[in-house]
Amino acid sequence: MSRSRVVSAFARSCAMLFLAAVAVLQLGSPVTAQDAVPKADGSHATSWDPEVIRLWSEIPVQEGGRIKPLLSVAGHTLLQLRGAQSIKVSRGGETVRLSAMEWFLDALMHPDLVVRDPLFRIQNSDVLDAIELPHEGKRKRDYYSYQELAPGLVKLNQLGNSYQGIDRDNRTLIQSQVLELWSSVLHFRGLILNFEFALLPLSLGDGEASVSPEIATLFPSKTVSLSTVLSRWTELREKARALMNDPAKKAAGEQLAGFLGRAHDQASRARMLAMFPPSNKKEKEWLTPSDVADFCMADVGGRVKTQLGYMAALERTVAARDNVAEHKAQLTVLHDDIRKLAKDRGELGTIDLEVDYHNKNWFSKSYWTFVLAFVLVAIGWLAPRSRFLRYGSFGTNLLAWAFLVTGIVYRCIIVGRPPVTTLYETCLFITAIVVPIALVLDLIHRQRLGGAVAAVLGLAGCYLAEVRMQTHGEDTLRPLVAVLDTNYWLATHVTSITTGYAAGLLAAAIAHVYVFGKAFGFKAKDPDFYRRVGRMVYGVLCFSLVFSIVGTILGGVWANDSWGRFWGWDPKENGALMICLWELAILHLRLGGYIKMLGLCLGAIFGGIVVTFSWWGVNNFGVGLHSYGFTSGVWQALIGFWLIEMIPLGIGGYLYVKSKAKPALTQARDSEETSFGRSSGASADATA
Repeated sequence: MSRSRVVSAFARSCAMLFLAAVAVLQLGSPVTAQDAVPKADGSHATSWDPEVIRLWSEIPVQEGGRIKPLLSVAGHTLLQLRGAQSIKVSRGGETVRLSAMEWFLDALMHPDLVVRDPLFRIQNSDVLDAIELPHEGKRKRDYYSYQELAPGLVKLNQLGNSYQGIDRDNRTLIQSQVLELWSSVLHFRGLILNFEFALLPLSLGDGEASVSPEIATLFPSKTVSLSTVLSRWTELREKARALMNDPAKKAAGEQLAGFLGRAHDQASRARMLAMFPPSNKKEKEWLTPSDVADFCMADVGGRVKTQLGYMAALERTVAARDNVAEHKAQLTVLHDDIRKLAKDRGELGTIDLEVDYHNKNWFSKSYWTFVLAFVLVAIGWLAPRSRFLRYGSFGTNLLAWAFLVTGIVYRCIIVGRPPVTTLYETCLFITAIVVPIALVLDLIHRQRLGGAVAAVLGLAGCYLAEVRMQTHGEDTLRPLVAVLDTNYWLATHVTSITTGYAAGLLAAAIAHVYVFGKAFGFKAKDPDFYRRVGRMVYGVLCFSLVFSIVGTILGGVWANDSWGRFWGWDPKENGALMICLWELAILHLRLGGYIKMLGLCLGAIFGGIVVTFSWWGVNNFGVGLHSYGFTSGVWQALIGFWLIEMIPLGIGGYLYVKSKAKPALTQARDSEETSFGRSSGASADATA
């Protein structure tokens, strides 16, 4: 091909990459109500001003042992309740899709709206029967709103309290699902009641009772903010005692005591968000509005004078929720004051970076770019000589990998540790290892196989991580369990063993191509293709073995340092040993000439089963020092995967039997063309 044509093809590839990047940036952006609700004039409307969303998102709170932006709390709260990071709801007669932050703000400041949102997924109608809730006209599996569940909430609470005392292993499926629903409902109630003190100022009177003159003189109006009551708590309590000690004014005293009791009840419900940093830098626990109230009621309100001011600012902010300009002005003051104190305490940290991480949605961008890469690879199979498609698919895979690595780097900076401490993180890390190896293989062997495998495994890895996150609804940036809290060993042992997992899975994936290609006659007249595929599998298995052995040894050194023994036959240790032994066995059988390429590939496929067992399976025994990785409900998925893997193993077995039935001469010729055995030429291939 002439130089001008190469330059032209390269230019077209660059243009394609640019368009792909633009498309992915759009696909990966969070969808909000602003994108979904058209105004009458054709523009868009949103229930929350973008600047308001930004300000609320950047407010730091303490939850789960770390300081995080409110945006993170919103995201994993909706994940816990709905299993998604956005939700379709009805607002003003229109169906809109709200982002997690928009919905979270609605829950805090418009609870009358969110009680009608379809949040709670009922997996089995037997759960509805258990809580005695009618469900005519609904599907067996459906989403229910809090309002729809209301008639069954009393029974649900009874069952929840009863079932929580049953050991997890002894619960029935229905009992587990009832407990899950009960937990979600309690979480939701805590959320919608958290700002009740700001939404509903306290009334001096109780019901129809008129306000006594003695109480009316205490306040300028008939409604009072909770922060005002707390600022005068000691005075008001002593006033109530004095009135109750005076027989002529006892009724007024009881009315004031009742008023203080309502204030106490209202404050006790504001326990969900610890958004007020303590003034004393030695105190590590941030305060909720309820904590501030407890200090005031214990006659030590002077210790939380600053936080009481924040509470008053929060009340003014929430009260102005329907006035955009006023709400934004009050929120700016609250936002700046809390962040300033957090910064003075040295705890503002990476709050803004975490907000950017969530808003950029790097892993969603990566997923959709891998989709595009796979489409280009598939089209390239129809036009194998197109350099445009070849460069385009390769570059798009690189772009997807860049998005993935960028997201991982964000996470590393935010949490200050290597990205391999949870099953969610290892899904992303393994994907980030697999893709570049596959692309390097593509450059070396030029079979377009590496690009296809990179796209498929990239898709699978991003999808598995997303499913893991949505299924468990957890904060994926949470602090480490104590046994993992060491960056040195995380950066050596865990990254090494996880890299071994990645290479083992890649070898298994490439081996699938060999088996299915042979079975369906793909490139049957091109034995060189299968020799190259076999070399890929062999080389990647060697790579996997090196990292698996190094990682296992380092794990023993870490175990000796932490637990006082190098090896204890822990399930996780046994899983790592299984990978090493299996890969050693495959490579020795191959080098000894006992198996040929087909046997090598079948061994690699079974090695994928061994890797997934070690990676996910052993964690779920719930025993041993590595049981911190327990993931409920994963056995069904693993067993399903292993059963599917029996298909290529069965096909490979059939091919082996079929090859044995060939005439000896034909079999010998095939052996020369498709294996690197004991002959000098085969040895050269094996060495390569």
